[in-house]
Amino acid sequence: MGIRIGDLANERRDMVYSTSIGDLNVSYSPNALTPSDEAKLVAVRDQEGGIGVYREILEQVCKIIKSWDLEGPLFNTENGLTIVEDGERVPLDPAVLQHLPSSFMMGLYRAIGEDNVPKSSGNPRQTQNISQNNSGNIYRGSFS
Repeated sequence: MGIRIGDLANERRDMVYSTSIGDLNVSYSPNALTPSDEAKLVAVRDQEGGIGVYREILEQVCKIIKSWDLEGPLFNTENGLTIVEDGERVPLDPAVLQHLPSSFMMGLYRAIGEDNVPKSSGNPRQTQNISQNNSGNIYRGSFS
């Protein structure tokens, strides 16, 4: 039997994004992005440069991630006002996420991409991969 598009669209994966200060539980949709989303990122890069790319990546993160356990407080990086209260869940909204550290967001985006590598069923060589980047973030995921 073949694969149904609806099943692809509804697939969810859970992962742990480990940082030097703790773990973030993330549930994401591995099939949320399409080639047109990726083409849009390239077009924005070519037309707008860095700021546009970062904005588009935040849009994609919000499209991919379905839930996480990231909590405030979070403050506006420009005026210091509270965006998310202490203990409240940080909403998946690009306007909010733009106030999180770039290294955290880019590391999370990359970790989801690495976790999303297709896994073959029944592959005895499938292993657990743990790597660390310069900011101390650790990615855990199974890779074929």
